[in-house]
Amino acid sequence: MKLAEFLTAVEGDLLLLEKAISIGTTARVAARLIAVRMPEAIVNARRRIARKNAKKKGYTPSQAHLTVDGLEPLYYQCTAHHMERRQPS
Repeated sequence: MKLAEFLTAVEGDLLLLEKAISIGTTARVAARLIAVRMPEAIVNARRRIARKNAKKKGYTPSQAHLTVDGLEPLYYQCTAHHMERRQPS
């Protein structure tokens, strides 16, 4: 399931999301997705920037992109040998 599809299925008042997922197209890696819903003002600012950047490059941002802008994701990649915390920049 794609991330945006999953997020639209989650209740709107849920502030913290935690879910076991797998990442990768060929080699699947078990991971955990933790995401925090952002305040509406921050979400609107992110969406404005996404639309502005997309317009500059000649396209429209997808609905999936705009949906994901509503959360601040933190990814924890888990393998048998190590655990690495990844925070998007």
